[in-house]
Amino acid sequence: MKLEYGLLKIDENEYWFNYDIDYTKVDLTNLKYKFATNIQINKEKGEIVLSITVYISSPNGDVDYMRNGARAVFGIKPFNEIIQALDNDKFNVNVPNLIETFVSITLGAIRGLMIKNLKNTSLHSLILPLISMDEIKKIVKKQ
Repeated sequence: MKLEYGLLKIDENEYWFNYDIDYTKVDLTNLKYKFATNIQINKEKGEIVLSITVYISSPNGDVDYMRNGARAVFGIKPFNEIIQALDNDKFNVNVPNLIETFVSITLGAIRGLMIKNLKNTSLHSLILPLISMDEIKKIVKKQ
């Protein structure tokens, strides 16, 4: 079986900055990064839609400083041989690391969006760090 996949579309779907914080009192070397994901399949179109939002928060996670998200659409062929739909919006993937690859691509886009969006803010020096594949797998498993 020959697997073909590609990024069909990617858009920024969320950006928010907390302007109520005095960032001169925030230790920017001690922040928490949180992730929210949503993965949906569209069997008719042969697509996976992946939305990820990254939150930058205080060390204990109780105050969000900013969030940025992206929605990516990936096409897959042959879809029905790769993706098996289950009940309740769940699915199995027959190709190891395929979804992790899609997560990595989407996080890379968010990294670029954050650089653009944080320019000229108190958080301009922040860059979403590289994330190991083990951490990406944890993000995917939460879904």
